Amino acid sequence: MSIAKMQLSLKFGARSPPSGFIKLNSDGSWISTSGEGGIGVIARNEHGQLMGGTAKSVTTSTALQVELQAISDGLSLAISNGWSNVEVESDNQKGR
Repeated sequence: MSIAKMQLSLKFGARSPPSGFIKLNSDGSWISTSGEGGIGVIARNEHGQLMGGTAKSVTTSTALQVELQAISDGLSLAISNGWSNVEVESDNQKGR
C-alpha cells in the first residue's frame, strides 16, 4: 500500500478515532545544542487497544524536523501494517 491510497485524517486533541480508524499519536523531543532528539509513535484502535508503536533516536537541525519525522514514522508504521484508515495526532504547534 502506498501513502497515496491511505485515507488520512489529521486531528489535534485527545479523543478516540472514528470507528474503523487507527489513531497514531506521535511526539518528538529535540536538544538544540547537540541536534539530538528522540521520537515516539503509538497506534490505538477506537477501543483504545494498543495496535503498535515505534521509537528511536534522531539527529536533526530543528524541533519541527523531529516532530515531522515522528509523523512520517507513524505513517510508515501504518503502511507496513496495512492500515488504510488512519488519524494522526500531534501536539506540535509548528507542524499544524
